[in-house]
Amino acid sequence: MSESDFELNNRAITLGTEHAMFLISILGLLFNVLVVYIMLFRHRSKQIDIVFMTIIAAVDILIALTVIVSQIAKWATFHSILVNDWFCQYSGLIYMLLTMTSIDGVGLLSIIRSLAIANDIKIKSIYWYLIMGVLLIFNIIFSGFGVVNKIMRIMPSQAYCQPSFSKNSFSKVYSGVMVGKFFLMFVAIVISYICITIKYCKLMAEFSAPKNLTSDYLVGERPALVFQKGVIVRLFILIFMYMLCFMPELVTLIYNISTRTERDPIADSVAGAAMNLTILVNSVFVLFYHEETRVILGSLLPSWIRRDKYISNDYDLNNY
Repeated sequence: MSESDFELNNRAITLGTEHAMFLISILGLLFNVLVVYIMLFRHRSKQIDIVFMTIIAAVDILIALTVIVSQIAKWATFHSILVNDWFCQYSGLIYMLLTMTSIDGVGLLSIIRSLAIANDIKIKSIYWYLIMGVLLIFNIIFSGFGVVNKIMRIMPSQAYCQPSFSKNSFSKVYSGVMVGKFFLMFVAIVISYICITIKYCKLMAEFSAPKNLTSDYLVGERPALVFQKGVIVRLFILIFMYMLCFMPELVTLIYNISTRTERDPIADSVAGAAMNLTILVNSVFVLFYHEETRVILGSLLPSWIRRDKYISNDYDLNNY
């Protein structure tokens, strides 16, 4: 096959999007492999949040591999592989299935943490596994029907395949459900971490209260008040990062469905790359936000750049 078999409408946008997604996927693959290694061989905890983080990292590894293999296949064939409709159907199926599963896991993990930290509520692990299992089965069956009905298409940026909104009746149902799930999980993530942030703000207010003996309490080498401010800043950064990942896709989906218009190639490029960024954000959360994982990660660094930290955690302030 030659390059003339498939013509790119806007070569700069297509190649720019592909290279961005490829680079994100390479970094996401490396980071998430590190997460799985730490969780399975160094952390070895069976706590529900640790198990969920491991599952999410494993799914994100598969997402990264899907993007990497798809991009290499397109470049190796000068994009003429896109002429094959089944390539688009199955690459779109795998990507959407894994992406929905990863987002479901992140949403449930945020709810688990919010209930435990902000409300001091702990639900048996078996129920969370059942919920995740049901969501996974739903995603598999639903995405399978999508391929049977051939709802995947080459998106306007021509960098990846995703469900069409108006290809047939099932594509409309699929698109509606996809928007609904993304929106619900996005809201769950944002609200959960806002609740956690409020919890830490209240703790910070207690530490900063006049004549409060705990105001001199040290977390590691830092005063508790300074530590709490750092936690709150990191939480706001985390919320912003997830908004950066989800908002472009959600806004674009809602706009196109409500106005019944086609995506603009540039908007599609931004939305696709931003959604792909979730595999990096998820791994960054585990590696740099979870204290125990951060300590393990530090121990893996060469001795000449390692910075030892001895952190007292009597109040469990940093494991969120």
